[in-house]
Order: sequence, then structure tokens, then C-alpha cells
Amino acid sequence: MAPKKTKWNARSHITDLIIGLLEQGVGPWVCPWTRHNRGYDRAANVLDGSLPFNPCTGKGRSYNGLNPWLLAGASIVNGWTDPRFCTYKQLTKKKWKIKEDQPRKAGGPGPSDVYFWHIVNEERDPKTGEITRGKFFTVKMYRVWNYQQLEGPEPWAVPEAPEPLKPLGPVEDGVDWEEAAARDLYALAFKVCEAWDSEVPCSHGGDRAFYVPSADRIQMPTLDQFKSKAKANDTTVVEGIRYYLATRFHEMVHSTGHPSREKRDFSGRFGNEAYAFEELIAEIGAAILMAAAGVVSTGEVREDHASYIQSWIKVLKGDKQAIFTADSQAKKGVKRILDHAEKAGALPKPTKGGSTKPKGKARKKRSKAKAKAA
Repeated sequence: MAPKKTKWNARSHITDLIIGLLEQGVGPWVCPWTRHNRGYDRAANVLDGSLPFNPCTGKGRSYNGLNPWLLAGASIVNGWTDPRFCTYKQLTKKKWKIKEDQPRKAGGPGPSDVYFWHIVNEERDPKTGEITRGKFFTVKMYRVWNYQQLEGPEPWAVPEAPEPLKPLGPVEDGVDWEEAAARDLYALAFKVCEAWDSEVPCSHGGDRAFYVPSADRIQMPTLDQFKSKAKANDTTVVEGIRYYLATRFHEMVHSTGHPSREKRDFSGRFGNEAYAFEELIAEIGAAILMAAAGVVSTGEVREDHASYIQSWIKVLKGDKQAIFTADSQAKKGVKRILDHAEKAGALPKPTKGGSTKPKGKARKKRSKAKAKAA
């Protein structure tokens, strides 16, 4: 008797894709294309290469959820530096063509997978017609092609860089101009950190970064230690500051799990699944915060990443829902941090996106007009 075929499952498929990327050292912190995002707007779809996006969807739409990780990972694996993607239907409508060597049957990478949450109002028994399940969310998969796989689109025009980095104010003698410029560049990120400091105090000293749930405080090495380490590794002061911010964002996301906030489980010990899961939440959240604040990651695997990757893989292999739960928890933590920063006046208020759908009485009037016309 032939073995029963396992039913294809979208969530398992996405999890397997993420596991494959982690096995290659590609995590949520990757960004393979040049970007110059120094601004911030939670409601805006910033189409400057900060995130992979689809220019063919309305006014353009940045991918969210785990999709930036999936698409950035595919880009790194395949050497793409263009953040634009579109579906087969969209590229044929534009009269573009897929390059001959790009389909899988030709030995190419083929399209990349993305997903969207789809609302199903109800599920019925096909025989009786009875409702077996109420309203629920399900995953709907799409396949998209990177613009570098196509013939027809104009090459990606890298957004113009901001004005040359110069400190905003006068700089005293002896101050490192590169550091002063980097502080200016990442002023937004430092404001987010300072705002959260009023919620969860952050102390500096020692050579380790960690969050203490019992005391509800963050401990960080000094910024000078990160800069010194960068110089020792033959990298720039700017890279040291990026490393500092990424690490501090990581600990800030941890702190959102406190019992007074998101009530996450901190009972795990290093090496077990509960600990690894919390670390995955913190790393996804840190990557989201870095993108929001315009802190460009080099995408390199840091020492702390390397020690967690295998444990993350183990967690994801054991639970195909885990990556979605981690992503959801990370977003809740990030929202709490950014909400706090906005209330503290550290960030501009989000621009309200205009809706094309009529509301209230206007919607009813339009519905009646349609009915009469019919």
C-alpha cells in the first residue's frame, strides 16, 4: 500500500524556507540592497529600498511580516540588489518577459514565495452545508519575480543619498567628526532608545548586554566599547554605533515581554527552546526597529547570532507555527516601543493614509445609487 501523501501546508512551507535561510546564516537582519532611509513614518509605504516592495500594486506596496526576510534572503542567495518584485500576472500586463535562464526548468532560481493573511468568514461541511468553523485567518501564497530576473523594467535607480554627513552643530576640538556625523545620521534611533529609557532604565557598564526581568532594567556595555571593538575588527566607528543600536534594540524588545507589558515567558534557560524562542522574538523585533529608524545593517552574522541560529532552527523544526507566533510577538513589542516614543514626542506623529472607500452615509448613498442604476 502506497504511503499517504502529506497535505501541503503553507505555514510549514514558509517555516521550511526560513529554516533554509537560517542554515545559510541569513537572518531577519539582512538587507542586500543600498538604502538611504533617514526618515520615519509608520503609516507610509516608503518605497526607497528600505524594504522589498511591489511597484505594480496601486501606488506601490512594501512587503511586511516575514516577507522582507524571505525576499531579502532570496536576494542574497541569488545576488539580486534590486528590491522590486512583482507577480507573473503583473509582469505580463506590463509586457515584460522572464529571462530565459531564470525559470526553475531552465536551471534558474525561479520565483520567490511570499504570503498574505486571508480572512475566511466561515467554513461549511460540503455534504450538509453546516458551518463547521467560524471566521478565521488563513495563509495565502503568491509567487513573485525580482526585477533583475526580467527583461523590460528600467534598472533600479538607487535613491539619492542624503546630504553629506556633517554634524548639525559646532563640534569641539578633539571630537571625532565621523562619530558626530554618525550620531546625526542615527539621531532618530537614539531618540527611540532615550524615550524607552523612561519606561525601562538602561545602565551602561561591564562587557555584556542583557535585560533583567526581576528588576525591569537593561544593562549595556558603553558605546565606546562597541566603537573600540569595531576598530579592533578593522571596521568603522559607524559600524560600531550600528552594532550598539542593534544590540540595544534587541534588549528593548526583550523588555516588552515583562509581566506589566506583553507577559511573555522568561522562564527559559540558555540552550532550551523557551529561551531560544524569546531570543528569536527579540531579534525579529530589533530588525523591525532598525528598519523603522533607518539603521542600515550590513547583514553579517554577529557572534551572538551564531550562538542562537542552531537553537532557532531546532525550535522551528519542532513547531511549524512558532515563526508566525514569534513574528506576531515581535510586532507587538515594537508597536509598544514606538507608541511610547511617539507619546514622548521623540517621533513625528504618523501620517494618516487616505482611504478611497466612502464612509458612513456616503457609503450608503453610493450603494443606493448603484442599486437604482441596476
